[in-house]
Amino acid sequence: MDAQKSIESCPRCASPSNVVRKLLLLNNGTLSEASSQFRPVGSSQGGFTVQGLKPEYLSLVSNSQFIQGLYCMSCGVGFVPDAIAKPEAPAYKLFPNGWRRVFPNGELGPLLERISDDA
Repeated sequence: MDAQKSIESCPRCASPSNVVRKLLLLNNGTLSEASSQFRPVGSSQGGFTVQGLKPEYLSLVSNSQFIQGLYCMSCGVGFVPDAIAKPEAPAYKLFPNGWRRVFPNGELGPLLERISDDA
């Protein structure tokens, strides 16, 4: 039962009940682009590439590889656990006086003159 608790919810149906562990083949990627600290936009389900993995999970031997992932038997969606994926890039919104970070829950961060000022 503890193993089931560690399985994440499906990104499509938001339920963990039909999610199983499965070996997934990642799409080819350009390893030179893997240096970004964030994963490519929209890669949490389908189309996930080696660029979207944290460096400690990258195999520099090949541009494609199998990885222990998760699969929703109901939706037919394969995805990698958040623990091995790079975080998504933060979102920002422009205001007349500067930029504010938009957090996943919709809250706004402090006003910044430049996005690069975000710590």
